[in-house]
Amino acid sequence: MERSEGKSPAVKRRRVLSESERSRASRTGEAQVHGGNHMDDRWLEVTLPVPAERLDRVCDILTANGMAGLVVEEEGDFLRFLEQNRQYWDYVDEGLAQRMKGASRVKFYVPDSQEGQKQLRRYLAGLEEYEPQTVSLREEDWATSWQKYYQPIPVGKRMYIVPDWMRGQPVPEGRVPLYLNPGLTFGTGAHPTTQLCLELLEEVLRPGGQVLDLGCGSGILAIAALALGASRAVGVDIDPKAADVAFENAALNGVGPDRLAVYAGDVLTDKRLANKLEPGQNRVVLANIVADVIIPLSAKAGEFLAPDGVFLTSGIIDGRQDEVQAALERNGFTVTKHLERGGWHAFSAEPVGAGERRWILETERLYLRELNQGDFQGLCEILQDEETMYAYEGAFCDDEVQEWLDRQLARYRKWGFGPWAVILKENGRMIGQCGLSMQPWKETEVLEIGYLFNRAFWHNGYAAEAAQVCRRYAFETLGADQVCSIIREGNTPSQNVARRNGMRPEDSWVKRYRGVDMPHDRYVIRAPRCPAGREKKN
Repeated sequence: MERSEGKSPAVKRRRVLSESERSRASRTGEAQVHGGNHMDDRWLEVTLPVPAERLDRVCDILTANGMAGLVVEEEGDFLRFLEQNRQYWDYVDEGLAQRMKGASRVKFYVPDSQEGQKQLRRYLAGLEEYEPQTVSLREEDWATSWQKYYQPIPVGKRMYIVPDWMRGQPVPEGRVPLYLNPGLTFGTGAHPTTQLCLELLEEVLRPGGQVLDLGCGSGILAIAALALGASRAVGVDIDPKAADVAFENAALNGVGPDRLAVYAGDVLTDKRLANKLEPGQNRVVLANIVADVIIPLSAKAGEFLAPDGVFLTSGIIDGRQDEVQAALERNGFTVTKHLERGGWHAFSAEPVGAGERRWILETERLYLRELNQGDFQGLCEILQDEETMYAYEGAFCDDEVQEWLDRQLARYRKWGFGPWAVILKENGRMIGQCGLSMQPWKETEVLEIGYLFNRAFWHNGYAAEAAQVCRRYAFETLGADQVCSIIREGNTPSQNVARRNGMRPEDSWVKRYRGVDMPHDRYVIRAPRCPAGREKKN
C-alpha cells in the first residue's frame, strides 16, 4: 500500500485517493462505533446492495434499528465528489475507481459471534427484501497488519525515515533518522514526491537557515529540515488537523514549538496569515502539493524568500510539469534543477538574478535590502517593543507600524533610497532596519543614517556594521559631501554607534514628535578630503 503525500496551503491535502486507504479508514471507523478493544476478535463486514433511489430509506431503517455507523458507497455521489473537488486530486487510484463503478450499497460491521448474529437480525428487521453479503475479518487485519508494509526508507544521501515502532534499530552511518507514525492521517515519506523534495532540500539547505513549508501536512518536510540543520521551520496547511499531526511527529523527533510553528489557513487569500510566515526571511520555501496549487502559489512564493532563498516544488504529476515551469518563470523564477521519478516531477527554483545581488548592500554578516509589505511582522517586533522605542516616546500600534512602512516605501520611490531591512546572513532573519533618508534639520534637509534593531540582537555590533556600509554608500554611490545621524539626547547606545561610524557631535536642535519636545544632537562625518565647513544643500 502506498500512502499519498498530498498536501496544500489552500486545500485539504490528498493528492492520490487510494482504494486501500479508503477501505482501511472505513473499517477502522466502523469498528470503533461498536466500542471496546477487540484486537483478537472477528468481525462481519455486512454489505447490502441497494438501488440508489432507496439508499436513504434503507439508511433510515438501519439507524432506527440501532445501527449508527454506516458506510454508503454510491457511484453517483463518488463522481460528484470528484468533480466538485477536482483541484484536490491529480488522479484517482484505479482500484478505487473500478470498485465504485456501478456501486450502490450500504455497509456496516457486527461482531462475528452469536451475539453479532442477534444484532444483525435486529438491524435487518424490515429489510428482508435485501440479501446481505458478509465477509469475516479479524480486527488485526486492519488495526496492525498494515504496519508490515512500512520499513525504514533511505532518502537522498543523508535522510533515513523510520516508522516509530522500529525506533532503536541501528541507523546507517552518515544517515539522519526521521521518526514518523505512518498511521497518522497523511505523510509517510514513501511517496516519490516527498522523496524528491527531501533530496532537493538536502542540496540547498544551509545550517542555521529558516524553512517555510507551504502545505505542511504531516510536517515531514519541516521536521526533516530541522534534522538537517535548519534553525527554525514554519508550516502552514488549510487542514486544521495538520497542526496536531505535525506536532505529534515533531515530538517523536524531539522537536518542540520553539523550533516548529504550524498555522492553519490559506496563504493565497489571508494577508494576516502571510505576515506571520516571516516574509523575506526564509532560506527555503517548500511546496509539495499539486500543480493546480503550485501555479498560483508561484506568484507569491518570492515574497517569503530571503535574498539568497530557494523555492522547492514537488507533487507535480507527469504532464503538468511544463505548466508549472512556465508559471515559475512567469513569476520571476529560474529553474535550476528538475527531478523526475515514477511519473512525478520536482523543481528547484531561484528568483531571477539570484546569482547576482538581490540586496542593495552587503557586509560580512548582513544583507541590506528594501523593505516590503512582507516585513510588516518583523517591523512589529521592533516598533512595538517599549524599550526599543524609548526615543519615540512609546511603542507603535499596528496602524502606526503600517504608516512607518508606507513612509519608507514612499522614500524609495522619491529618492531611490531609504531605511532598508537588515537581514542576518546566517539564517535569513530580518533583525532591524538601517539606511539613508533626508531629514529636516533647522532650516534645511540633511542626509541621515538611521538605525533601529530588534532588541534580541543588540550588543552584537550589527548596528555599527550596517551604519558603516551605509556611510560608504552615501559617499561612494550618492556622492554626498557629508552624512549625519540625528540622535535623541541621552540615547547613549545610538551615540556610540555614531562614534564608531566616525561621526562627532556638531550641533543640537529640539524636535517635536508625538506631542513631545525632544532635544536631539546631530553627529556628522564629512566625505574624505571634503573641506570642513562645506555642507551639501538638498
